[in-house]
Amino acid sequence: MNTYGWILLTALVVVTLLEVGVALLSLLRAPQSIPEFFQDSITQEEFSKSQAYVAAQTRLDIFSHIYNLILLLAFWMLSGFPLLDQWVKGIVEGQLVQGLVFLFALMALNYVFNLPLELYRTFVLEEKFGLNRTTWQTYLADMAKGMGLVMVLGIPLLAAILSFFNWAGELAWLACWAFSVGMISLLQYVSPRWILPLFLKFSPLEEGELRQAILGYAEEINFPVGEISVVDGSRRSSKANAFFSGFGKNRRIALFDTLVEKLTPDEMVGVVAHEVGHDRHKHLIKGMISAMIHMGVMFWLLSLFLTQQGFFQAFFVEQPSVYVGLALFSLFFTPLDLLISLLFKAISRHYEREADQFAITSTKKPLALANALKKLAITNLSQLTPHPWQVTLHYSHPPVGERIGLILANSAKE
Repeated sequence: MNTYGWILLTALVVVTLLEVGVALLSLLRAPQSIPEFFQDSITQEEFSKSQAYVAAQTRLDIFSHIYNLILLLAFWMLSGFPLLDQWVKGIVEGQLVQGLVFLFALMALNYVFNLPLELYRTFVLEEKFGLNRTTWQTYLADMAKGMGLVMVLGIPLLAAILSFFNWAGELAWLACWAFSVGMISLLQYVSPRWILPLFLKFSPLEEGELRQAILGYAEEINFPVGEISVVDGSRRSSKANAFFSGFGKNRRIALFDTLVEKLTPDEMVGVVAHEVGHDRHKHLIKGMISAMIHMGVMFWLLSLFLTQQGFFQAFFVEQPSVYVGLALFSLFFTPLDLLISLLFKAISRHYEREADQFAITSTKKPLALANALKKLAITNLSQLTPHPWQVTLHYSHPPVGERIGLILANSAKE
């Protein structure tokens, strides 16, 4: 194994040890009593259930990290990459077709080997704690639709990337970046109308107190609302959520039916106000710009790695190609991407605090948002006091206890 191989091997082991170590710290730090902010909202039975669920999820995550590292190392050391390349070249001709078959074969192998963990998480773990409502029929339908989308969207994207790097010369990375940015921008408009409805059923929010409360709030702050929809989230899970999607006339407020069942109109307005806060602070646009910059850096680095013979030799590949290089680079980029994600997650947590602040300022009912967050945390069996390192590594939102504390502190000032 050469220098490239040793660097990647070390990085993969360090990342796995970090993930496992932080997960173990989370298990050891699990609170034994109900946190202060939840003592008036959660029973001891509910608290014990949430703790047991978080512990079970964490143990499964630990197993998943170790399992995937072992699978990757076995595939790597047994010359899986060159053997797969030889097999592909034996059944199809042409670099573009060979590249697509090679990359989709790798994705299929990864999917198959991780499918047992996904099935266990959904139909055993989530079922055990009363969260899963997905039937096998729904699960298989979602799987088929997901595979169809991967083919419809993935084939043109991968074909363009492979073609650019094969024939566009030194500026191939720039062409790939421009094409990918165009696809991402297009999906922002296409997704709310055509992609999300493939998986979720959107129904107009019925006339009544809740609809009037949301529309009244929107009119008060001069926020144009395209649609207010109720999503059939209960068909898959008892967890509750809400989200905005789309821009301009395509903007849609989507409320899970499980959320509508749990929250009062004032609490629901608080949740909607939080989402409006993201829009007012341009968080979605800022996030898209950050993602585009991230993508540009990734393609530029890929262009550098593709010219390094030692990079391919680290995986026992003697005949370099763009498509093999793309797959290998994804492994090299994973540890680096973890470091980059720390910055993105910190920014995301800052955005969530800004959205919370907007919500409590614009509604002038901070306790409504605090109560909504409590109900959501209890319904979703959330970790109420995660370890700080776990937050740094994985949380796109501040811990629910921190958010409630800030809201209540803000309320006390008024």
